Amino acid sequence: MLPLFVLYAQDRHSLSAPTALMVLAIFQALSYLGGLPGGWLADRKLGVRESTLLGALLLTLGYGSLGLDRAALFWPAMGLMVLGHGLFRPGLHVLIARATGHDEQARERGFLWHYLAANVGYAAGALFGEWAHATRDWVTLFAGAAGASLLSAGLLWVSLSRLDSDGADADTQAERRTAASRHG
Repeated sequence: MLPLFVLYAQDRHSLSAPTALMVLAIFQALSYLGGLPGGWLADRKLGVRESTLLGALLLTLGYGSLGLDRAALFWPAMGLMVLGHGLFRPGLHVLIARATGHDEQARERGFLWHYLAANVGYAAGALFGEWAHATRDWVTLFAGAAGASLLSAGLLWVSLSRLDSDGADADTQAERRTAASRHG
């Protein structure tokens, strides 16, 4: 969505190019700064798993709101996406670190695959976005983004439930190893 945001804001919401660029800059800044309170909420109130899933669902709602193509939903959708990014990003990194345990090489591989998948997703999203905008309309672009976010949230939910059922949570395993070593 981001490569086409300025065009979208100009075309559908009559923002001038400088205003649309400023909105995009503020959106990106708030999305990154949102990781501070999002991380605090994940650590203190919600839990990492729940905050990451909630962030993914808020992103889905934000893109879906833009897909409805209603002027009144533009600013609330942007707010939902800022909140979604703020909850999703910090939690995802913690989950990757926990899933890979204390093995440094496994952790490096986990983050390598994460960044590889993210960059492939960004490239595919940009290509899909341009295709959807050029051949269809803005609704198709944002409906596709909402669908991809919902699919991602579903995959995350399935992955987290597998971690629970397999006992693969690194913190739990570390506690079990520590208890086992204390008890011989």
